Amino acid sequence: MNLRLITKGNPEKITVLLLGFLLIMSACNTTQSNAVTNPANTTSTPSAATEAPPAVSDGKSIVSGGNTFILGQTTDIQYLVPFRTTDSRSGLVIYYLSEGLVRYEGSYNLVPCLATDYTLSDDGLVWTFKLREGVTFHDGSPFTSADVKFTYESLLDPDQKSNQRVEYGFIDYIETPDDLTVIFNLKQPFGPALYRFTMGILCKEYVQSNGFDQNGYANYNPVAVGTGPYKMVDWKPDVAVYLAANESYWGKVPDIKFVEVRPIPDNAVRLAAFEAGEIDYIMGIPPIDVDRILADKGKYEGYVYPGIGFTYLTWNTQIELFKDPVLRQALTMATDKDEIINNVLFGHAVKCITPYSPAHVAYIDIGEPFPFNPQKAVELLEQAGYTKGSDGIYISPKGIRCSFETLVGTEGTVNTEIAQILQQRFKEVGVELKLTSMALGLIYDIMDAVIFGEAEEETYASMIGAMGINADPDITRYMHSGGGLNDYRYMNPDLDALLELGVVTFEAEKSKDIYREVLEIFAYDLPCLFLYHAEAISVSQNIFSGFEATPYGNINNLSNVSIR
Repeated sequence: MNLRLITKGNPEKITVLLLGFLLIMSACNTTQSNAVTNPANTTSTPSAATEAPPAVSDGKSIVSGGNTFILGQTTDIQYLVPFRTTDSRSGLVIYYLSEGLVRYEGSYNLVPCLATDYTLSDDGLVWTFKLREGVTFHDGSPFTSADVKFTYESLLDPDQKSNQRVEYGFIDYIETPDDLTVIFNLKQPFGPALYRFTMGILCKEYVQSNGFDQNGYANYNPVAVGTGPYKMVDWKPDVAVYLAANESYWGKVPDIKFVEVRPIPDNAVRLAAFEAGEIDYIMGIPPIDVDRILADKGKYEGYVYPGIGFTYLTWNTQIELFKDPVLRQALTMATDKDEIINNVLFGHAVKCITPYSPAHVAYIDIGEPFPFNPQKAVELLEQAGYTKGSDGIYISPKGIRCSFETLVGTEGTVNTEIAQILQQRFKEVGVELKLTSMALGLIYDIMDAVIFGEAEEETYASMIGAMGINADPDITRYMHSGGGLNDYRYMNPDLDALLELGVVTFEAEKSKDIYREVLEIFAYDLPCLFLYHAEAISVSQNIFSGFEATPYGNINNLSNVSIR
């Protein structure tokens, strides 16, 4: 069921907006609302935010005869506050707990969720949403327009330190004329606005009464509250997130009553648990085992999508060493991306030249300006005035030794293997890469501290990571100078201007020209070392129906999954 599009006086307006943004969505009538019954036995204390489930989870996987759907993923959650999360593992749990005005179905389609209708004014400056009636939060509070307004105003509040704030700068102010109507007034027409309204809505009364908005949402994770099909039971860090079906859900109540999301960083251990029947679904299969697992169709069901994210080595372009684009170009030419794809990923990826993969709606083939060529890399450095020291490491024209530290997460082995390959390849062209391993969460904390101005730029020089970008072409959050996920610390006024122009340009050809310029900046100025676009691969035990995995590997529609 696709989202209904309604306009006042100009039926082409939304079509122009979305087509101009290189996206196509179909529409149909979706005005019906569903009533729900308020949860019972609720109290005002955070620990009682979820009512006791009708039965008790036995902690055993469904495939082994238990009553709990156990999902194994690579890392633990970070934040369950929708506008503060930056990692996909937290995002998965948030999707089960919280809901937005609209939501994704499948890969890119938007369908109604907490809103049933909306209108867009002729000038593209006013979005009016009609909210679903009878919805309640897990603590029993009624869902109203005040919760929507609170969520988005919190996101826009600099004191809340949301990495996503720059993406929502198009919002001017919000009105709530009644409990079931919310009006977003924009500063200017904004092409991908509808995609931004997938943000999970917080319960204003619950958050404020417990002071979470005043304490940085400390201790919110184990008592998170939303309107979604599952409710939080508990969170034990590095052990599991425990969820129970929301029996008062306004939509389809899940058939699977209990869910555990277990972080198992070691790929081999996670896979062994899956093959032993201790886990029902896993993401992050060791590349060497992918083909073997997918071939066993009698036991397992595989889900393989061309990924729309990208893996990279970031270099902090605000530190003196990496301010020189010549060094960035040379290191790109020193990198054999095919070597990484074939020897580490076993072919389950394609080369990355820009953030957009060939599977992305905004992809444009602009070639590969700096292909693997170590000899050319050395020539480039020497032509630019780099001189080799007695230890074989180059010294820049400014007298800086070409040596830097790269942070690598301890979760799994893939990034470590990549770093080791890069370390050797860089050494061959006279650049030293030193590896430092630590938990991925700590790496995120370090980068966030730099991004929010709480630590000096020199706090980190480089890291290996992966980014799952939006389904729409806008990548302001990741590459704009003010982007909350600009891990590369890339500051380019020309790029900023193009990104800002891109989201307000609705003519398809002009939009394409803008994003071609954006991609050329990425490919030639190299804000990071683009490595590869990995396939999104996940697998379940072959006893379920209704799975709809996404290009990110997540199952967003778990409430529709049943046991065969």
